[in-house]
Amino acid sequence: MAEAQRIEIDLHGYHPDEIDIPDLVKQAWGIGASEFLIVHGHGRGRGITPGFVNTNTGYFGLRVRRAVRGNKALKPYAKISKIGCRHWGSTTVELKKNPNPSRARIGLAPPSLIAERREAAPERRSRGR
Repeated sequence: MAEAQRIEIDLHGYHPDEIDIPDLVKQAWGIGASEFLIVHGHGRGRGITPGFVNTNTGYFGLRVRRAVRGNKALKPYAKISKIGCRHWGSTTVELKKNPNPSRARIGLAPPSLIAERREAAPERRSRGR
């Protein structure tokens, strides 16, 4: 019997608006992973203390959890009520078993490429007007 696979992705360097969390969860399921660890950082790297105390995450982590928790579109892929929030700066999503994995890896553009696209976007919009 195959051992459960844990997929980890580090989102440091990305902005929450640049990441489609539900799509990443589907891709991890497509690989056949049983657990998907999303490293997003805990939001305290700049010495800024958030206005909430009992969470081990920052804004990005809250966005990640909001995208997964209760998302009915992810029900075929993930156990959306079982989100691990125990570790600072990461969220663990328990995935359902995929009988026929079809992916080899997760597709995510590097932060530098996304930054280039973001910088070019206003230029493209101004040309079209």
